[in-house]
Amino acid sequence: MATPRIMVVLLAAAGVVVAAVVTLTLESRWLLGGVLVFHFVATVTVVAYALRRASETHDKPDPVTDAQIDEDRSIKRRQARRSRGRRSAYGARRQPGSDRA
Repeated sequence: MATPRIMVVLLAAAGVVVAAVVTLTLESRWLLGGVLVFHFVATVTVVAYALRRASETHDKPDPVTDAQIDEDRSIKRRQARRSRGRRSAYGARRQPGSDRA
């Protein structure tokens, strides 16, 4: 079973927070600076990824457009059925306006 991405991201974010707390307790400014730089880079990466995914378009139209497409298809099907004419019981095509079956 594949590991869900969001779980990995949340675990890494929790690790960064724990590392920041540890560096605060150790009073190491260099280590704290490194954790903050890593946090900044991770934040920029996540925001860039989210914006890229949000700007992608997919093949599925919105519901209104989907309903319009369905309506157009049903109208075309009805028109195609009408233009074919009706067939008699023997499979021969009836002429429009003829009274014989």
